[in-house]
Amino acid sequence: MTEPNTPSETTEVRGGGEIQLRMEGEAIAISGYAAVFDQRADIVPGPGGMAEVIRPGAFARALREGQDVDLLVAHAGLPLARSSSGTLTLSEDATGLRIEATLDSADPDVARLAPKLRRGDLRHMSFGFRAVRQSWQQEEGDRMLRSLEDLDLREVSVVARPAYGGTSVALRSAEAARAAASTGFDGASPRALQEAGHRRRTLQLAEAHHAGTHQGTARERP
Repeated sequence: MTEPNTPSETTEVRGGGEIQLRMEGEAIAISGYAAVFDQRADIVPGPGGMAEVIRPGAFARALREGQDVDLLVAHAGLPLARSSSGTLTLSEDATGLRIEATLDSADPDVARLAPKLRRGDLRHMSFGFRAVRQSWQQEEGDRMLRSLEDLDLREVSVVARPAYGGTSVALRSAEAARAAASTGFDGASPRALQEAGHRRRTLQLAEAHHAGTHQGTARERP
């Protein structure tokens, strides 16, 4: 089941894998997976909620176009590295979106970050994206599974804990797909819309709770 495809104008944030750290002379080299393919994530657990997977090839167009991507800390601040400057390398393989970056230890921002990386205080990767193409599947318990198939890549980040930001975008899209599935994409029944509204309010409360738990590690950006 695929919903009418309306690309989002809002940046969403998702978690990835762990960082690998090594020293190269005076420079600090980091690598890891900002996104992992076909790894199911429960965005909103339980009946009526939603899960999400990133499909292989989701970043192929963005990489082919050479989209300019920053390496940030917790999705904010000045870049530590950047793809257009050659200090950040992005690639897609069978596992996911791999990043490699060389950080200049003479940069004051890197100097402040280095001890936290060495101690493992910051040991995870995350990324910000805009969904261009996605599909939906209705599962048992009225849950929706979102498959992300084509993404614009905005940034990658070093974070303390992976988190989900901008999930209200996904929740609205999930409700549109769920309501459309009841009558087809030409229009949902009044009852389906009423039920969708109730679920949306429930999911918004769940999202607000989740955002409060991970405050400071993810955010929704225009």
